[in-house]
Amino acid sequence: MSVPDMDVTGTVTDLTLVPNQDGSAVLTINADGEHGTTGRFEFHLDPRATGALRLAADWVGVE
Repeated sequence: MSVPDMDVTGTVTDLTLVPNQDGSAVLTINADGEHGTTGRFEFHLDPRATGALRLAADWVGVE
């Protein structure tokens, strides 16, 4: 399945990852746009993408 590129611009105000029982997850990003608009973006991640995101998060700040 091909997913189009999405450009999310603005200041992220909230980032939430909600896991599902099957290993997948929903990543929700809330952002304030440059013209005072707000946006909510939801990304439905399969188990492999969820695992990769968690692995990357574990490496944040590790030298």
